[in-house]
Amino acid sequence: MVSYKTIKIIDFLRKEKLPVISINLLRSLTGLTNKQSLASYINSLIRYKILEKAEKGKYLVKDNLTNDFVVANLLYS
Repeated sequence: MVSYKTIKIIDFLRKEKLPVISINLLRSLTGLTNKQSLASYINSLIRYKILEKAEKGKYLVKDNLTNDFVVANLLYS
């Protein structure tokens, strides 16, 4: 079951159309300060196929994926 807070975060990510997000943005959106709690929350978003791990500390928002070159530019800039 998905919480209301999770639905609001997913809605925010879809509206902002951010293809790549950092762990710091997720921390500020969720308000979670404990590393283990945040990791568990992120893993649940990955399990629900909302996010996909790109590299350490960066995640792809599956609904907002555009051109591969744009994503690569965001990852390596």
